[in-house]
Amino acid sequence: GAAGEGLAMTIMGHGEFHRPEALLGMGMVDGILPPEDVLNRAAEDVRARSTLPHEAFSLVKRNHVEAVEQDIRSHRQEKGREFIDRWYRDDTRARLREAMERF
Repeated sequence: GAAGEGLAMTIMGHGEFHRPEALLGMGMVDGILPPEDVLNRAAEDVRARSTLPHEAFSLVKRNHVEAVEQDIRSHRQEKGREFIDRWYRDDTRARLREAMERF
């Protein structure tokens, strides 16, 4: 699924873990499969996409990710340092441990 920017920002802002059913309801995932069915479904998806015209599919994909990729590349070092500084703070690690215990 494709979440809108607002929903994605809300999820990132809260930093909470979500159950698969909740993610499905939010449109973050297209479906929930038992683990034993995942590889077969992935293979089906690859086969279906392989029938699309390669040039057209490449153009659509490139247009879809180009702006995001450019933004990431232009701010990579700055964002990387900020992420590491925040991710490894003691309070962040404590909150992550608490969240993981709920699962």
